[in-house]
Amino acid sequence: LPKKLGFEHFLVEMLSSLAETLESTDAYKQIRHSRLGEFLVAANQSESKQREQFIAKNYAVYKELCDYDVFAVIRQLAEIGDEHPAALIATRLHRRIMPKIVRFDYANLKEITQKVNEFKFKHKNDFQDWQLAIIETPAHSYTSSADDTIYVVNENSEINPISDYSIMIDAMSDKAEHAPFLSIDKVIADDKRVVAFIKSLSRPVALSTG
Repeated sequence: LPKKLGFEHFLVEMLSSLAETLESTDAYKQIRHSRLGEFLVAANQSESKQREQFIAKNYAVYKELCDYDVFAVIRQLAEIGDEHPAALIATRLHRRIMPKIVRFDYANLKEITQKVNEFKFKHKNDFQDWQLAIIETPAHSYTSSADDTIYVVNENSEINPISDYSIMIDAMSDKAEHAPFLSIDKVIADDKRVVAFIKSLSRPVALSTG
């Protein structure tokens, strides 16, 4: 899950960065006139208060968008290969260069967020904002919904949800567990400054090196 969310973070950052620069970058002219490009330009021009008008005007284009449109733009950006954030992120996605993940305790979220922001500000000329990001997601340890409930048979051949027999499971079910982690662009993960910073974080739970 963390790797998947790390890649999703890359994708969102790529599309956001691309939307901001499509109209002003000649190298992206071909992308600008694609279905996805037209939608991103329109989205970048739209203001939040105009959301209903934006949806009404651009829904026809949006409903035609598919995975191929996104994959095609990723490939085009990766082939352009410039130093723009959108192209750099697209290269990671195209080549499956997955981010490294550092998990940490939710109790330390505020402290670590502050440290990450301070580190990024200190090295803003060396690392781009998307290369180091905290991603927080709620997860359920057990859900009692009808589709996912685990049933058991007791000694009287009665079938009931497992939560009826376990005080612990009943207490935990349907409760969101916050799972924060730090996503690090693999290209900078071995930089000595990044390595030293990760070691300085309080009580990291685990480091994924995939």
